[in-house]
Amino acid sequence: MELIVGNQKWNRGAALFIRQSVFVTERGIAREDEFDAKDTDETIYVVAYEDASHPAATARYEKMDAETVRPGRVATLPAYR
Repeated sequence: MELIVGNQKWNRGAALFIRQSVFVTERGIAREDEFDAKDTDETIYVVAYEDASHPAATARYEKMDAETVRPGRVATLPAYR
């Protein structure tokens, strides 16, 4: 596994794909509730990749202050649980 931390568009896309799969499709949460105003181009996402093309798990980091982040929206695809 490789962890990528950042706000690159491709990493954000992987994070949103995982959240769509887990929360919206699997768990039935409304898209409008899952994807909120905290999902911006500046948001930092952590994505675990099985290899360069297979995202497996994600978390969203919310900056609280200069030294603190709060992880949220943690999700793992079923095959990797």
